[in-house]
Amino acid sequence: MPLLPGLCDGDENLEALARWTAAFGGSFVLGGGLTLADQQKEFFLRALSKTQPELLVLYSHLYP
Repeated sequence: MPLLPGLCDGDENLEALARWTAAFGGSFVLGGGLTLADQQKEFFLRALSKTQPELLVLYSHLYP
């Protein structure tokens, strides 16, 4: 947790996560959505603009 839209929510990554979890004895994977409140949103969007600027439009729609 959390699953980050456009960053780590692809099928290939999620399947690898499930395999890795099972390989280390895990019996389930719990995924949750990202929450951005107060200063978290500002910090995250600033970091995203530096590393994945193409995702800013998606995140501005998901987290108005």
